[in-house]
Amino acid sequence: MIRNLTKALLLFATLGSIVASACAQGNPQPLPPPTTNNQDWVIYCWNPLVTKDPYSTDWGAEWQYDSLFGAVQGVSGTVTFDTCFPTVVTLPMAGRLGFFVGVDTAQTLPNGQPNPDYLIGGSIQDNLAGTPVDDGLGLTWGSYTGVSGNFSIAKLMVGSTTSTTVTSAYFGSAAIDTAYFGASDRYFVCESTMLNFRVSCRVDVIGDAARVQWTLTNTQTTVAPTVGLWFGQWVYMFGPQGIHSADYVTAPGLVPMNVDSSFAAIPNTAASPPQLALPPYVDYGMYQSWAYGLQIVLQPTPQIPDQTPCDSIDIGKNGFLLGSMTASDGAMPDVLLPDTYFDYEGSGEDAYIQKWNPAAVGESGSGTSATRTIVAYYRSTWSTSDYAKPYSV
Repeated sequence: MIRNLTKALLLFATLGSIVASACAQGNPQPLPPPTTNNQDWVIYCWNPLVTKDPYSTDWGAEWQYDSLFGAVQGVSGTVTFDTCFPTVVTLPMAGRLGFFVGVDTAQTLPNGQPNPDYLIGGSIQDNLAGTPVDDGLGLTWGSYTGVSGNFSIAKLMVGSTTSTTVTSAYFGSAAIDTAYFGASDRYFVCESTMLNFRVSCRVDVIGDAARVQWTLTNTQTTVAPTVGLWFGQWVYMFGPQGIHSADYVTAPGLVPMNVDSSFAAIPNTAASPPQLALPPYVDYGMYQSWAYGLQIVLQPTPQIPDQTPCDSIDIGKNGFLLGSMTASDGAMPDVLLPDTYFDYEGSGEDAYIQKWNPAAVGESGSGTSATRTIVAYYRSTWSTSDYAKPYSV
């Protein structure tokens, strides 16, 4: 069962109403973070005349954030989007993982004085300039409370050492049966059993980054399979400046990207489009003058030593990479169209899939490890922290 689920009231001041049926675990901080304009995709796409409440009565999520970064993962239930698609769309939350920039939620300082940074977060530069840009900025379409459907998918890839056949299923296709936050630290855990694997997703918010650890444990006592992971997201931002596509996509040593691209640790130059060498990270920003957004870390560095190296990342259009944005099948067709724009005239279709190819694990209970652990970091484009342990959070 889902642990510690309690009722939570989500107050949306701009609507002058309370969404009272949203069920969520009693995390230490409220979700969504309190903001002056309640920049949440679910509320933006809600028409109360069509849908009385966009959240199902069993809506549940886990989340953590600080004043620099945050993450939220669906546990159960659905959300309904009335106005952002051609038709009314209701999509499940379970297993979907989204990222956002946090805000300072303390109204007073320890000495009792008003906190001058209340409701401020992210990069201090934008506030110094007098123009808030990434305070509480939602980075994944659906943030904060509606990361669902095919907006953000983690897909387990299970095969064998003797065949090229791979069976796949997305995290959340089987019920999230365990979900809780750690009282001793800034993290949460969601777990499920699928394709004969016990899958645990632990997300730690460490300063200005989310450290996502996937622990994939084989439950079979007589079969030693291979297991890998694909993780993809539709990157579309919602912040103090309103909604904004993530069209300024960059990687070290390259000009800004605007056509479908593929990168790999071992590039296949005969692929279509030809694969390029894997960079250390990829940034999804608003545009050059406001490069606020999401950074996807791909390779370990001295500052991020426990990042599991990615085998590849594909950058392209959401529907072609992830599947229909009005569906929840976790299709991930991973289609790249050579020499076509993924950011044509601010279309907002920006998406990616990062991949860790299947690798062998042992039988459950045998002397060989039956577990594969994959660690991935996601942070703001301006982040420069050192995440090598020991760190304090």
